Amino acid sequence: MHSDTSNEEKEINNSGDAVSITTEGVRPIFSSGMNSLGDLGVSSDGIFRYRLIHLGSSGITKECLCEDNRSPDQIRAEVISRYPSLVRHQDYEPGTVLGRTVKYLNVCLLTGQVPRKPKGPALISRVRVAHGVGVHPATISKCLPGTDIFEDYEAVLERVVRALPILNGGGPRSLESLSGAAHTVAKDYPALLKHQFYDPKSTYRAIVDMLNDQIVSGNLQKIRGGKLSRRFIAERLGVTKTAMTHYLEIFHDYETTLGNLESEAEAKIPAFRAWLLDRMHRGVLELWDGKINRRVEGELFGIEQLSSDASRYPRVGKLLDEIDKKIAASGYKGPGVDAKLATLRALLANNPALNNDKLTINRQALSAASGITNSVLRRPPYLPEIHAAEAAIRQVYEKDPLVILVDGRVLEFHTLLNAGWQKTYVVALAKRFSQVFGKKGKDTASHHLSAMIELLTYLSSSNSPYCLSLFRGISAGASVKSLESDFDRAGIEYSSEMSLRYNDPAYRRKRISLANIVVRHMSAEGLLPRLSIRLKCADGPRSSHIPTLAEAVEKGAAVLGKPLVDDYLAFATMMLKQASELRQIQLDRGDQSAFSSLLRAEIDNEPYTAADNPATLILRVLNRRFELIKTAAVRV
Repeated sequence: MHSDTSNEEKEINNSGDAVSITTEGVRPIFSSGMNSLGDLGVSSDGIFRYRLIHLGSSGITKECLCEDNRSPDQIRAEVISRYPSLVRHQDYEPGTVLGRTVKYLNVCLLTGQVPRKPKGPALISRVRVAHGVGVHPATISKCLPGTDIFEDYEAVLERVVRALPILNGGGPRSLESLSGAAHTVAKDYPALLKHQFYDPKSTYRAIVDMLNDQIVSGNLQKIRGGKLSRRFIAERLGVTKTAMTHYLEIFHDYETTLGNLESEAEAKIPAFRAWLLDRMHRGVLELWDGKINRRVEGELFGIEQLSSDASRYPRVGKLLDEIDKKIAASGYKGPGVDAKLATLRALLANNPALNNDKLTINRQALSAASGITNSVLRRPPYLPEIHAAEAAIRQVYEKDPLVILVDGRVLEFHTLLNAGWQKTYVVALAKRFSQVFGKKGKDTASHHLSAMIELLTYLSSSNSPYCLSLFRGISAGASVKSLESDFDRAGIEYSSEMSLRYNDPAYRRKRISLANIVVRHMSAEGLLPRLSIRLKCADGPRSSHIPTLAEAVEKGAAVLGKPLVDDYLAFATMMLKQASELRQIQLDRGDQSAFSSLLRAEIDNEPYTAADNPATLILRVLNRRFELIKTAAVRV
């Protein structure tokens, strides 16, 4: 033998027998105890080569191929799939040293039996590979330089070593040496035999034991896509989920071997379908919006995240859609629904409480009366019943000629009937009002309707002779043209009434302004006489000036006694100006001055107090003057 043979080589040289290669296979031709090599007609170097052939053949056959019955093409394909960096080494000629070396390394890598150097678990022993291939180590050294075969396989091995402690001999590794769950798993899944021999104190062994227990118990913990749950194992080991990345090779081998990569939820589909149909037939299946109640039914069956699983796994979602269609087709409503529906229908038929819009039913009051929660009332089959009742309410309003709907708000004119106005007249008012204000928004329409009802109610209820004449004339169908004089005077009285009714000047002006707008539109349709003088407040806006002590005393005295005559004259002058502008009469300053002088003299002689309305007082003075003029004219 060569003197430079390594210790590793010597160890192998001292084991095994010399072999003879025949067409029948490899068989030993001498024992290691033979004393004469010359009798064989071969040199010591030749004998050594025969020993390598024997060891390599038996190593491949016994250590590798006995644990992987796949064809070379299948092994090659899996190596390419699992380790893309080794693709470039898979096309060597099969009979060459390179091809045989790659084939040997492929089998060793997949079966977890890579021959490694004692000094480094990620370094491949060239000598043992040479023995396995059946060539001299020197041949490996001559043929492989420049191919980077060992470097590339060691790079893969370095990564694999971090995830999987590939065994390097020592101890029995047969199925018969196993027991318990490990024996059952290895027997049913021979490809997992290689994972059953880890150190009992290692994390590798703990992971394998837990996976074996899951397989034997039939309770595999899976995640999305049917993969084995890393988190489940990590939590029981007391480590983070990311720590499982060092053991991915174990999980990959178990998942590949077990096959049927489906999630836990998908695996339960057959049983879940039968369970749902049974509950539906017994009338206890809970629904939500006419469909399966995902939360309740999922928790009852044991799929806590049923809604998310349905969107994550199409097969689960398809099952739920299938049951939902059966529910819709059969008319199934859920447990106790019929009794609740009967109660609800009775309440809806008996004038249920409405919201402020008078179109929608008050859900809170309905819930309290029926004992059905608001959240349930918002779902079928209860919600369609409520919608039907609200539609009926709307239909009643739409058919009522004394009601108009503006942007979902009900505006009623029935108050005018109660105030004494005839129905035909009120219907005409409602029609005209809808034409003018129906498209201006519910708030605008509501405010103008309120002002119109307030004005017409005053006209029908006042004891004033002008209001009585106006009300009777309209009710009798008289021409509104003939009622204009009465309406002018009634308007002055109404303005005075507003001054007494509302203390806030801004709000009082707003009400008067709304009434003027309504009168203008209604008079244009012939429903009210035209006003010669627009309605106007008797007082102006309040000053923000804080009075002095003298001003406060003077104002207090005026309130307790007679108000200043100038206040009344200012009001009368304002009304005179409006009337002259409306009738297009030009008044010169002399006429206005004479009118003011005579009126001042009359007011000074007229008994009045602060409680007297300015418009009423001035009308009383003017009427007395008219009577005197008529008397004087008769005498002439």
